[in-house]
Amino acid sequence: MEQPPMDEYSPDLKPVRKPSQGFLTDPTAWLLEPENPSVRYWTLTDILDRPADDPEVQTSRATIAQQPLVQELFAGQHPDGHWGDDAAKPHTAQGAVGVLSILHMLGVEPDERTAAGCDSLLRFCQHESGGFSMTRTRRSGIFPCTTGEHLPFLVYFGLGDDPRVRRAFAFVIEDMATADALDCGRYQHQDCLWGAIAALNGLAVLPADMHSPQSEQVVRRLADALLDADYDFEGEHKRWLTFGVPRAWDLLSALRALAAHGYAPDPRFAPLLDLFLARQDERGRWLCGSVSRTWPLEKRNRPSKWVTLDALRLLKAVHPFDLDENVNDKLVSWRVPENTYTTEEKVTLRRLLSHSAGLQDGFTDRSSSDAVPDYAIVELLMVDVTQQPFPDLVQETVLGPLDMTASTFEQPLPPRLKESKMEGMEEATEHGVNGQPLAGRRLHFPYLAAAGMWTRPSDLARFAIEIMRAYQGSPITSCLRTWQPRCSCPR
Repeated sequence: MEQPPMDEYSPDLKPVRKPSQGFLTDPTAWLLEPENPSVRYWTLTDILDRPADDPEVQTSRATIAQQPLVQELFAGQHPDGHWGDDAAKPHTAQGAVGVLSILHMLGVEPDERTAAGCDSLLRFCQHESGGFSMTRTRRSGIFPCTTGEHLPFLVYFGLGDDPRVRRAFAFVIEDMATADALDCGRYQHQDCLWGAIAALNGLAVLPADMHSPQSEQVVRRLADALLDADYDFEGEHKRWLTFGVPRAWDLLSALRALAAHGYAPDPRFAPLLDLFLARQDERGRWLCGSVSRTWPLEKRNRPSKWVTLDALRLLKAVHPFDLDENVNDKLVSWRVPENTYTTEEKVTLRRLLSHSAGLQDGFTDRSSSDAVPDYAIVELLMVDVTQQPFPDLVQETVLGPLDMTASTFEQPLPPRLKESKMEGMEEATEHGVNGQPLAGRRLHFPYLAAAGMWTRPSDLARFAIEIMRAYQGSPITSCLRTWQPRCSCPR
């Protein structure tokens, strides 16, 4: 098979995905070519995890602003911030919605112009209910679609804490919680799958303090609508296999929306992913199936960098960790110091989990066979990638779904857990290997993953039962879903 050319601009960049993880051939080098600075920028940041102060990232970001299309879009902006002939009609072909969506997609840096454009959209598009409408004064248009699809670019351009945007989030949650939320008159009163995708995209950037049981229930309903749909890819849903630029309602959009909420490990997800992966060419690229008539970014029926970039984003969400990847590529708050050993062999997640990374415990000078240094780094890796405190992360992904109500990684045991099933646990006394109680009754460790769990035998039994069920091929409880960074934003 012919291999794509090596990246002559960044020879030190390594392939991001192995063929076994979805690609016939890794297309990263192709996406890093400089003629499309937007795709290059997003590949560096979203796929290769380059930080904002990386010189190549900064160069690409600066080049984006000089693109003729970006300059053309800003040249068409009116002094009060809107685009198009009528500020009250932001959904026209050249209105604020289309322009802000394109600017977001291109990776244009937020500034006073984008802030003014977003403000204009909110003033002329937001209904008093909080949702976005085709006409501000009445509930016209498809509210879940319009509202959910606008929220990612409003958050990207810095309006996530704006009270008007928070009202829009609240509207999506309330509106999508109703029994007929997806009933769409434009879709012969069937479940509108595009509405489900749009609402999931919006809720993917929901502020952390707005997460609630109701929002989680809405996400489950929307995900089930997409996963349980009776797809006919030879007929009604054939267009879902045509991938547009910009994104439209297609299979890739649905998969990315589902993956953003942790549904990639769901058994219903796999057949849809396989169908999408089968559409790539021998060089790991996907074709552009449709384009915008107003601002065409690519040519139809040609290999698409934008669609392929979204494919990499999807597969990175499906496989957030590579067992054989250098953990320093993901660590942010601290990194494993380089030494004569790491020049040849890197510290990887596989080696940390198997206690074969060659680390020493800086607390007690114990050998690398001890779990403390290895699992302390695994814990930090999980925190850096997900941007969640370790106790919260484990509660969300393991303890909660398994109903392990007598377990926590919080140290010391918080007052709110000293009641109910945790009652009396604060009176427990640790004993050493010699059977004698420890001085001070117990230890509190800074490395929670290795030695920070409070639990009871009944909870440990629940966990063991789930492991056995998984080993036997039974459906895996939601605790083993792929977690996602809270800041992940649909592009």
